[in-house]
Amino acid sequence: MVASETTNYGLVKPAGNDYYDIGVANGNMDKVDTALKANADAAAAARSKTKAFTLTAAGWTASGGAYTQAATMAGLSDDYILSWSWATSADGEACVAAEIMLDASCDSAGLATLTWTAKALPAGAISVFVVAELPVTVE
Repeated sequence: MVASETTNYGLVKPAGNDYYDIGVANGNMDKVDTALKANADAAAAARSKTKAFTLTAAGWTASGGAYTQAATMAGLSDDYILSWSWATSADGEACVAAEIMLDASCDSAGLATLTWTAKALPAGAISVFVVAELPVTVE
């Protein structure tokens, strides 16, 4: 009999009359390890999305005693948990000084509308990052 390979990962399946070969076993383990790592990386990438935004000084709109600025982020659902941060310490100081908060809503097509609200009008542009992550469930 001749050794064959598995369909999906090309693992070597020794024939029934073959002697055990540690090199074949190690080669199969390397293929499995590589495939598992690729799948884990792809799953992690699908669970987390990051996008940078610049909140421009001219982009703020007065709204009921506060100021708002909106942007969109595609590929999300209501299942994602959002967090945001500023790019530099100066951006952070501007966010704190203006008391900026973020609210988000997502439509059925996966487009999230992000709305920043500031209690005071920021004087300049502010660079921020939004991270959207799917929670990990353990069963």
